[in-house]
Amino acid sequence: MAAEDLARALIRLDSDYVREQVADGDFAEFEKFDFNLSDEERKLLAQATARVPVEKEVPVALLGEDPGSLKPTGDGGPGRGYGYWPPAAAKAIEYVREQLRDPSVQATFVAWQDLRGADVP
Repeated sequence: MAAEDLARALIRLDSDYVREQVADGDFAEFEKFDFNLSDEERKLLAQATARVPVEKEVPVALLGEDPGSLKPTGDGGPGRGYGYWPPAAAKAIEYVREQLRDPSVQATFVAWQDLRGADVP
């Protein structure tokens, strides 16, 4: 059930308040709702809080790419209409996509990706 909780947690990062808490290592927002996140999933979630500058050249990742191998390209990315995810967020999303089994959470997560993919913070 942890992948489902990580999917829900990633969606909650749309809230600036939650994003700031997680970036500071505070997972209380999730614990009060009984989210079950492993240490690895907490690390993925914390790394996914990084924001990508919109008007600068930044590394961007497609789902399935190795985010560690990316260099700033100046192509695509948030604000340029390509719908890329920041590398750490792409890694967390890929983890969820590989582990997620609950069809209702899958549907919600896919819908969130569609909505946010073109407007990543």
